[in-house]
Amino acid sequence: MIEIIIFGIFGAIIGGFIGAKGGKNTKSTTKLPSNKIASDQDNSRNAKGKKSLTNLNEVDIIVRLEKKSNTIYAYDLNGDRVYNISSASRKRAYKNKNYLGRKIYKSGTIRWMDLSSEEVEKESNNDSFIKSHLPKGNSEEKPIKDKSTKYRKKHLSSRINNPKKKKNKTTSKGTANAFIRELANERASQSKELRAKLREADRYRTSQMRGTLLSLSEGIRKNIILNYSVELIRRLNSEKKLSSNELTSMKSYFKREKNILKKHMAENKKESANYAPCLVKSQLDNVIEAQDNNSTLIKMNEVILSRLMNKSLPKYMSTLRKNISVDKKESLKYEPCMHKTIIDLRILVSQCTVAMIENWNNDVDAKKIASLKKSISADKKEIEKYKPSHYQFLLEFRKSIHTGHLLDCYGANVSDSASLLKGLKSTKNKYSRQSKKYAPCTHKYLLQMVSEYNDYLIKINI
Repeated sequence: MIEIIIFGIFGAIIGGFIGAKGGKNTKSTTKLPSNKIASDQDNSRNAKGKKSLTNLNEVDIIVRLEKKSNTIYAYDLNGDRVYNISSASRKRAYKNKNYLGRKIYKSGTIRWMDLSSEEVEKESNNDSFIKSHLPKGNSEEKPIKDKSTKYRKKHLSSRINNPKKKKNKTTSKGTANAFIRELANERASQSKELRAKLREADRYRTSQMRGTLLSLSEGIRKNIILNYSVELIRRLNSEKKLSSNELTSMKSYFKREKNILKKHMAENKKESANYAPCLVKSQLDNVIEAQDNNSTLIKMNEVILSRLMNKSLPKYMSTLRKNISVDKKESLKYEPCMHKTIIDLRILVSQCTVAMIENWNNDVDAKKIASLKKSISADKKEIEKYKPSHYQFLLEFRKSIHTGHLLDCYGANVSDSASLLKGLKSTKNKYSRQSKKYAPCTHKYLLQMVSEYNDYLIKINI
């Protein structure tokens, strides 16, 4: 009896399984042709990739898109840059070869919608259409750029018909502006980092950590000051003077930093005097020398600034010469070490500043030709002793200043000047290439200083 029951249950299970399998097979197994599936998938992709086009009458501002260095920029119909458009909108419209139009909804929501490039280009000759679709500031304050019909059509469709078109050559003025903005951005970032380091150092009263943080802080401060040096030489090179606000701001910064450095040097000297020779005392002494070095760099910047603005040069000559004499004696007391290196770098900065003052004070005399040649020859031999380093770059900078002075002494003597100019060009190109390998740092700024100063000398002597 039990066997019959078990057999019945087992049979029911087998029957259910077969029934389920049979039921599954009863479903429709009609398959779509493979080409139909592919077509549907393609349509789905296109629906996601493309956005429905908006009527031109529904938007106020229309922009075209252009790709430069892997970045997509937006320009209005007058050729001026337009900002605050999301990268997603720009990428989408550029990919689909559309224009973008700003649509403002009743709720106040603003969206950038895709526009048909064909419809926009049909209106390329219509001045009223272009004017009505410019940003407010551009349409009210700036006239529509005077362009021939042929050129305007080409301008509006340049991105669509030839997306890989080579960039137009940028003017030297535009390049200078971009370079100066880049330097300003780097300074802002470094200033933020400097404040953070100083706050962190203030958490420690007396310790090795405080000495390390102060040393790092002065390194960042030096980069900011050298950043200003590069900007001033670039401005000198491109004859781009500072505005009154920029001049006031830069002068205030130099004055404030000199006062801060003077105060901190006094405090650190007082603290250092409390210690017997030890690591903490050594760190503080190095910080003091670094602060003095930064103060000397500011003096050099003030000289370059005065030259740029055609003002009388600061009367630092006697002070710097005295400092050079004192620093040379101090340097002789030490074997090669960090302390000695900082002092030697300061001597070079002071010598560079003195050389610039002598040159820019119209101290031109044929009798100086022999001594300047000797100085340049000595600099070349000294440069060859060192591998690329901050010291070597400052030696190169000093040699460039001496070369500039020698060129002034030669005057109209072209035959003597030719070889000097050739050397300046070679050094400029070499240092310019090397500077592009580095992120913002002392190494980069010193390379840029030499490159920019050599370029300046070449331009004024051609």
